[in-house]
Order: sequence, then structure tokens, then C-alpha cells
Amino acid sequence: MLITSSQESNKVTKIREVIENFFEIANVRHEPFNEKNNTRATFTINSRFNHVTVYFLVRKNSLILSFTIPVNAIEKTQKKIAEYLLRANYGNDIGGFDFNFDNGEISYRIPIYCGEEDFKSPTYEQISRAIVVGMTMVKRYSDGLMNVMYGLTEPVDAVAEAEKDEV
Repeated sequence: MLITSSQESNKVTKIREVIENFFEIANVRHEPFNEKNNTRATFTINSRFNHVTVYFLVRKNSLILSFTIPVNAIEKTQKKIAEYLLRANYGNDIGGFDFNFDNGEISYRIPIYCGEEDFKSPTYEQISRAIVVGMTMVKRYSDGLMNVMYGLTEPVDAVAEAEKDEV
């Protein structure tokens, strides 16, 4: 089946509507969608970062939530940070950390696939769950991330500490 640009546009519109509905029900302040069908909201988090900016990236068949922390890794620590994030990602069931070597940006990404021919918009529950998971992961690994960034511990030890109470 050939998907037309109007069908793709309809899918994007449906995903945007679900996100707007989520914001309204959850009483979340956010920026308006931009021309790339992206929006963002800032959430308070009980960690060393205090807040996380969550980008809602709408695509024709998916919604991607990107939890960007307010700290960038400087060039001299990037290899250690990359190792830490890869170790933290190992075995994750939902999402994973991203690292931009160009500017040191660190984020946690969770995609919600909506389908092609069997398209279904994400639900309030899926979005809410993705936010809980993303915030939990950022919080769990925040202390270790900062300790590695400041040279206080090695990546392997920082991940072991972050995961010591994992069930």
C-alpha cells in the first residue's frame, strides 16, 4: 500500500493531538509545536540536575521522547562519559542514553512506534509511562555521570553503584 503525504500529515496531526491532550490532562506547561513538529517541556527532577528538558519529536510513524540533561560533557571527559553511558545502556529494555560528541549533549531517548499501515496514535498511558521511565533513568544515573565527568570515579564503578539496588 502506497502512503501519501496527506496520510503522513494526518498521522503527524493525530500524534500532535495526543501530545496536546496529554499536556492538558497532566497540566504540563510546554512550548508550542515548531515547524518540525517538535515541542518541549521542562520537568523537575529530584537529582543533581534539578530539571530535565523533554523534547517530543513527532515523526510520521512514531513519537520520540528525548530527555536532555542540563549539563554538557567537556571534550577531555567525553571518552569516559561515552563509556559510562554505553555501560548504563547495556541491558536496557526501554530506551537508551545518547551522546553527541560534537557538543557534549547527553540525553535519554525513548521511541514510541505507532505503526505504518496499522497506525495507532500513542496513548496517554504510553506517553506517561515513557516520561516515568526516562526520568527514572536520568535520576538513577545522574550521580555517576557527574562523578565520571569530574574524574571522581571510573565509568565501570559508577555504573555498578547506580545499579546496585536494581531489582
